[in-house]
Amino acid sequence: LNTLAEVAARAVEEDPSLTTADLVADLARRAAEGAEAPGEDGAVTLLTLHKAKGLEFTAVFLVALEEGLLPISHARADAEVEEERRLLYVGVTRARRDLWLSWAQRRTGYSGKLVPRRPSRLLYNLGDDAPQSGAASGRRAAKKATAPFDPERVDATVVERLRSWRSDRAKADAVPAFVVFNDRTMVALAAQLPADREELLAVSGIGPAKADRYGDDLLRLLGGAAAG
Repeated sequence: LNTLAEVAARAVEEDPSLTTADLVADLARRAAEGAEAPGEDGAVTLLTLHKAKGLEFTAVFLVALEEGLLPISHARADAEVEEERRLLYVGVTRARRDLWLSWAQRRTGYSGKLVPRRPSRLLYNLGDDAPQSGAASGRRAAKKATAPFDPERVDATVVERLRSWRSDRAKADAVPAFVVFNDRTMVALAAQLPADREELLAVSGIGPAKADRYGDDLLRLLGGAAAG
């Protein structure tokens, strides 16, 4: 509120004829411009996880990662919790370089009193090859038909080549390895050995953005594996 008051005071100082309606319209314009140009130097974009889909930022701060907020308190069924996990994955993968995760030890509850909080259970799956989710919901699974494979029959040498490539690419991009691909996607790539973009998009965990970013490297690497 203090910042808003300062903005209003500066605006009136610059234009004494400014009305409240003019100020509200100007603030709305600034908000719209900020939403259209996320990541602009010197600007902070405040978004929900849903609104962040498809966007990328140099630095991302995910806050309030606590039980009852993520997953939200009314998400009780396994499918509902998995949807919350996917939202966290969306947030984590918006970061190109810096990612900050935070939660509160205490937060003011609806009663107005401070209540203790616990970190989200979803954070405990974060690691070198995370986040990893369980079975996808029927709605999500229907979006992409993936070829079945037996993980026990996957060529371990190909998986190791993929992991080595992922490690190098993650270092080059200055991001955690799981932002590139998680282990499950590595195994699926080694099993399916896609030969073109269409087959690459049929691999679980690879969408158009990742196909554009990593597709050429993967097809070269996997083409050599298939020939070998």
